[in-house]
Amino acid sequence: MSRTTLDDGSLEIIETYTISDESENSREYTISTIYLSDTETPQFQGCPVDIVPIQLNESGTATPSLEDLGISVADNCSTNEGGVTFTFEPEVITAETQECIITATDAEGNSAECRFPVEPIGGGETCANGTDNEAPKIDGCPGDVVIVELNANGEAFPPSLDSLSISISDNCGSIANGDLFITFEPEVITANTQICIIRVVDANGNEAECAFPVEPIGGDPCAFGNDNEDPVIDG
Repeated sequence: MSRTTLDDGSLEIIETYTISDESENSREYTISTIYLSDTETPQFQGCPVDIVPIQLNESGTATPSLEDLGISVADNCSTNEGGVTFTFEPEVITAETQECIITATDAEGNSAECRFPVEPIGGGETCANGTDNEAPKIDGCPGDVVIVELNANGEAFPPSLDSLSISISDNCGSIANGDLFITFEPEVITANTQICIIRVVDANGNEAECAFPVEPIGGDPCAFGNDNEDPVIDG
């Protein structure tokens, strides 16, 4: 029996057999078997091109899966469920991670890489140690004039976030958890108010602002010096 490795990496095994009968007649048979070698690497599908935001947990780490990243792998001889193994570098993403490399290796040792930039966000480590420099986000800040109804005293509190359809989010906290400090300027709207400003400050001092025009209506201008109407002389 002889073994020969072919140029394409396949293995050829040649086996020779001699068969004889009772009359000492014999014949020789040669069997050549070629075992094909898989040299095709796995193929990544959906390997990110743009920066991938990675949400860190409270410990400041993350271990995203292929499913989380929207990545799949195809191989000519194996599947994700068996035959293909994966390694992640680094194994654990932290706030300092800038690039992630995933290596897929099939049963024959053929391997392929998927590498992409990452942007870790949130996480207890970043938020707790004061390294968070991301400002809160204010969505839905009014672009048009907001009508504000004054009371009989000619005053009104600023419109609520809900009434303005404004939502606020932050990478390290939330309003519900008391992590964000929200102020309104002015605290009380009068007939002279033209602009209202909402400021949001997170636990690390990052600030965001929403300014919008207001039009106060109603109230009693005569009682609080807001009357700008000239007297009328009849007759």
